[in-house]
Amino acid sequence: MFRAQRCVNELIGNENLDRDALAEAFAHLRELSLDCQELSHERTVDLLERLTPEERRTIIEFVRRGDPPRAGREGHRGRNLRPRRTGYRSTTIAAPEFRAAARLVS
Repeated sequence: MFRAQRCVNELIGNENLDRDALAEAFAHLRELSLDCQELSHERTVDLLERLTPEERRTIIEFVRRGDPPRAGREGHRGRNLRPRRTGYRSTTIAAPEFRAAARLVS
């Protein structure tokens, strides 16, 4: 998916905009994004079916209120809205509720 996004970015940055190529690149990116989202949803269902009702309620509460505030975080629901640097990968540690749930799956 990152390669598809880079392709879109390159096409946008070209001196002469190729509308057809850009439209095709966006279509490919959407397809990959939907595939990724589908896989994410499947894995979420796999995880949730292993949790107790109480653990699922904890996750619902977390999603509703957002990540607890931490130093260096700002913006909506504690999200950092600054653009990411190219090639940067987040090293944010998941909230305790999700770390505990992840241990159940592994």
